Amino acid sequence: MKKLIMTLLISLSFVSCFGRNVENNSIDKKNLEEVYVTKVIDGDTFVYRKNGKNIKVRLIGVNTPELHHPFKGEEYFGKEAKEFTKDKIYNKKVYLEKDEEDLDKYGRELRYVWISDDEMLNDELLLEGFADVMTIKPNNKYEKDFRESLKKAKIERKGMWKSPNKAFTEIKK
Repeated sequence: MKKLIMTLLISLSFVSCFGRNVENNSIDKKNLEEVYVTKVIDGDTFVYRKNGKNIKVRLIGVNTPELHHPFKGEEYFGKEAKEFTKDKIYNKKVYLEKDEEDLDKYGRELRYVWISDDEMLNDELLLEGFADVMTIKPNNKYEKDFRESLKKAKIERKGMWKSPNKAFTEIKK
């Protein structure tokens, strides 16, 4: 019985310390690039300055509803996704983590974005219902974790999943 109680206590402390879905909870900042966010374009794209140049970053593994798409227009929950991202990273220092590929076909850096030692923006967007999973191999380091976060948000009907039939649909103007 004592062994069972001890196992439960250890499990509970593990969950409280590492309740995030992302397996690699603590980050090693020496392997990441520290940047200061100067602009948020939408829920999954932002800008930072480096050597006098604006650098666009596209979050890996997630897709938020569009705001400025030339064909789709503005999608349901696009503004909310942008505001969430803005609240989390605008005018703040973040840490960028690479996966296999450095840039997407539009020349944007592809990154996981750590807000703190144990909080990743990509995962937070999923957990709070502001994004869907979008995996483009070989950039799939956290795919399993992201799918779990999405599942949790859908079950809890968070964010855009309160009205799942509206998710990723155009807003008529």
